[in-house]
Amino acid sequence: MNGEPNGFRLLRISTWTIYAKLVLSFLLVVIPIVLVSFGMNRSSEEKVRHQIGSSMDSKVNFYLQALESEFARINQLKNEFINDEDVIALSTIPEAYDNFDRQQKIIQISRKLHFFKNSSLYMNRVKVNIPKLGRSIDSESMSDVIPMADIAAVRRSALEGLSLVQSDGKLLMGMTYPQDELSDPSYAFLLLIEISEDELRRSLQSIRGSEGAGAILFADNGSWSLSGGNADETPPTWIEALRSSSPDHQAVRGQQRIREGDLRLMVSYEHSALLSATLAVYESETAVLGPLAEYKEWLLAILVVSTVVIVFFSYGIHRLIHRPLQRLVIAFRKVESGSLDIAIHRQQQDEFQYLFTQFNEMVRKVKSLIINVYEQEIRAQRLELKQLQSQINPHFLYNSYYAIYRLAENEDLEKVAIYTRYLGDYFQYITRTGSDEVTLETEVRHARAYVEIQMLRYTKRIRTFFGEIPPGAEDIPIPKMILQPIIENAYHHGLANRTVDGIVDISMLWRGERLVFTVDDNGNELTDGKLAHLRDLLLIGEPEETTGIVNVNRRLGIRYGRESRLIVSRSDLGGLRVELVLILKGGNPNVQTADRG
Repeated sequence: MNGEPNGFRLLRISTWTIYAKLVLSFLLVVIPIVLVSFGMNRSSEEKVRHQIGSSMDSKVNFYLQALESEFARINQLKNEFINDEDVIALSTIPEAYDNFDRQQKIIQISRKLHFFKNSSLYMNRVKVNIPKLGRSIDSESMSDVIPMADIAAVRRSALEGLSLVQSDGKLLMGMTYPQDELSDPSYAFLLLIEISEDELRRSLQSIRGSEGAGAILFADNGSWSLSGGNADETPPTWIEALRSSSPDHQAVRGQQRIREGDLRLMVSYEHSALLSATLAVYESETAVLGPLAEYKEWLLAILVVSTVVIVFFSYGIHRLIHRPLQRLVIAFRKVESGSLDIAIHRQQQDEFQYLFTQFNEMVRKVKSLIINVYEQEIRAQRLELKQLQSQINPHFLYNSYYAIYRLAENEDLEKVAIYTRYLGDYFQYITRTGSDEVTLETEVRHARAYVEIQMLRYTKRIRTFFGEIPPGAEDIPIPKMILQPIIENAYHHGLANRTVDGIVDISMLWRGERLVFTVDDNGNELTDGKLAHLRDLLLIGEPEETTGIVNVNRRLGIRYGRESRLIVSRSDLGGLRVELVLILKGGNPNVQTADRG
């Protein structure tokens, strides 16, 4: 399961916190109830919407049939008037009548037009244009002139098969006798009927129901539209969308839900072939479904309030569980960091009080065990350090007595005296204290005594440079006898076979919190294989290897940890470089170089 993606891990409830599980449990109870309520509300909306849609369809059909019936009667009267003998006679042979008879015919036709116009509330005026007579006859006056634009509009509507046409702000219908082509300007007479837009608007206004509802009648070609409001009312933008939704731009019959600005409308429409127009009735969903929408808002409010209550209630329960657990976790972390002087208590007599009691007992036992193990470990380390240190002393003693033997054999009594004095100081340093640690200044003084001893032996073939102690490092406590074995390694291994111009360079410097003691030599027998073998010895730290720099490396690891160690590399002088690195808290990072002596 370690390779499981984070997304799948989040889906596993077992990884959730107690707080998340509590919230989820309560939500699983509340959310289904709210969802069922939303479903019932949605079902009620659909039923109400269906009933209102059916009512709107019936209303549209009823009013459209009434309009078609009235305009069908107007068409019938129009056809009857076209066949009127007086109109035909006056329009075809006006010269057959003298002025008096012609005037009588005009008066008779005007009366007929008046009766024609009064037969329907939707007709405002009725006119006849007779080209041969050179005048037009109006239902309201004897000598009204029909504008040429109106005549052209009526002729165009007749040719295009339109019942109603708009011209110069007026809604017209009519026909010519005989029906002609637009390219032929001749006709016997033209009948023009001006439809009363006010009456049509009043009729459409009567269709309106609730607030936000309305009715509109619009032409198939988009040339005109009438609504149940004011004459200058702007037609709604959804009319064109309703027309364009049909392939032939004639919305035949149906229902649509349309958004008009911030409103959602229910539109029911039906097309009239007789009028070449469509009647649409619309209702505002906000007004119709307002109570149900308000109920939905209450449901949403209940859901939000329930969620907030669940979150806070779950948080309260979570605190009852989480706070004691948090105290327990904090106590465990303190124990993990090494603090065992800790005890937690709880006044309530519950399950957590039992856990706290068991925790306190566990800490007491762990503390006792750690103290015993720590004391045993300290004793074992002291015994190992004593053993390692004792292994160094006989090795140097053997080399020192052998050097005295060589000087005495050469009868160099002056060097014997100096050598024995330095040797006395050397062994006095070893035997005068039983402490495992000394100051860096004391250890360096001892290392200098050792160098002086070696220089008496190798003065003709080896030069030694010994740097000064970095400022602020004199009183730093370090393990006893860790510098001398590194210097000894340079003399006895690095330069053992060099007869002239041998160099040993000893320096000390700060590197941040690290105190670095470096010994370089210019020995010429260090191969890459020997260097790799020495690195392996320092890295592995074989227990059977207890002398020289491996010995020092083990002591550093025991005293300071693995970060403090010996590092070997090839020196810039050509031989071996040994760096003794001590990790010291509170080191002096401002001092980066060491003085050469």
